[in-house]
Parts: sequence; structure tokens; C-alpha cells
Amino acid sequence: MDGQIIGTDWKRALIQGKRYRMYVKPADILNFENLVIKRNVNKGYFIYTGKTGKETFNNFHHNQTVEVISGKKLIELLLNN
Repeated sequence: MDGQIIGTDWKRALIQGKRYRMYVKPADILNFENLVIKRNVNKGYFIYTGKTGKETFNNFHHNQTVEVISGKKLIELLLNN
């Protein structure tokens, strides 16, 4: 875990950032998801550089516990808000 967000309407969210040169490791996202669940946190944001492989996309694209955000998507979110 690299950080957390504390909100008013919900408990909190955890943030994990990873830098990859190639593909995201699904095991890293799964480990982070387990941490989010263990700490009884409402949401986790896994932010990464690199590429999203088919396994990562299929397993985590519609995940309710952890939202997987590419570095490119993070920049878009920041510039649009």
C-alpha cells in the first residue's frame, strides 16, 4: 500500500502504485485486493505503468473491490477534473 484516501461518506480507500516495463502482474493486483479485504476497506485503487495483459483485463476489469487504473487513464482523470 502506498497511500489512502479518507472520505466522509465511506470509510477509506487504499492506493497502490506499481511501475512495470512490460505487463502488469496479476498476482500483484490479487495481493493488493487481499490487503483491501483484510483491512476491511471499501475500495482499492491499483495504479500502474506498463501494459494490461489479457489475464489482468479479464480478471480485474469489472472488479468491485479494486479498480485498476493505467498511468495514461490516471492522467486523463486528473486533467479532466
